[in-house]
Amino acid sequence: MKHQTIELVNALQAVNKHVGSVANALLTGTLSTAKQYEFAGLLTELGDLLHQHAEDDESGGGEANPDA
Repeated sequence: MKHQTIELVNALQAVNKHVGSVANALLTGTLSTAKQYEFAGLLTELGDLLHQHAEDDESGGGEANPDA
């Protein structure tokens, strides 16, 4: 497994740990705007990593599984 895939999986797992509490805080109105921006930044970075990973797989630079 390549380093980029490991980074992507680690980022997915890190975000996943916080989704429930962030969603709850949004519903209860207790998530500060600073935390909203912080979490949005994490999601944006995660999206960028996933896009790059897909692009690398398309160009033959990764170990893509077309059925995944």
